[in-house]
Amino acid sequence: MSNILLSPPFAFPIVLLFVMFLFRQSAVFSAIGKITSGKNRAYGCGEDNCELKVRPEYSSFFSIAFFFTIMHFVVLMIATLPKITLESLLIAVFYLLCAMVCTSMLFRE
Repeated sequence: MSNILLSPPFAFPIVLLFVMFLFRQSAVFSAIGKITSGKNRAYGCGEDNCELKVRPEYSSFFSIAFFFTIMHFVVLMIATLPKITLESLLIAVFYLLCAMVCTSMLFRE
């Protein structure tokens, strides 16, 4: 019985219900505010919110993230190869060559 209580499918709903209960009960301690016109507006250090929208550029981030994905995959595949034989060595070299080709294609100008 104690193992069933610790299993994730059984424990998650119990913890979820407990957290929902705590969330509802914490409303007792919250301050009651007055309804004003600017209550739901963004606030930053007492200044008015300017309507200037910043659009960051993520193109370099995606290429670097893809690079790390390729490298993690290659390391995982090489680390989980069976005992060292000629065949496993060839597989490792193949993965490294593929990673080098992908990296050169990714960062070409």
